[in-house]
Amino acid sequence: MRLIERHRKAAIWAGGLTLFALAASITLHFLPPEAPALLVWFIAVNVVAAGAFIYDKQASRRNDPGRRIPELALLWMCLIGGSVGGIVVMLGRRHKTIDPQFRFVLGIIVGIQIGAFLFWLWSRLTGAS
Repeated sequence: MRLIERHRKAAIWAGGLTLFALAASITLHFLPPEAPALLVWFIAVNVVAAGAFIYDKQASRRNDPGRRIPELALLWMCLIGGSVGGIVVMLGRRHKTIDPQFRFVLGIIVGIQIGAFLFWLWSRLTGAS
């Protein structure tokens, strides 16, 4: 039962953060009309992910477990594109740097994202579809 509650809390946080990133990207998209939508999404989701990592670090310093953001929600934000913002705050504020499981999963997410980017770049350069 406790496991279900933890995943429910993570899903609520992840959904809320995703909706916030989506709203931020829509707002940003209307400001610079010439900006590509993917770039706007990348900026918005990284800002939201960085904010989530900062918020979680402050809650951990206050030792307030009720206000902490679950690791699954933080990893979700990294998975949907916020890994740069998450890693910058993670290293800058030394948050989640000791947890080997979190670092391992984040490393897999970043590896997949780098692989996808390199594949996209290769397909653009070679003209492959």
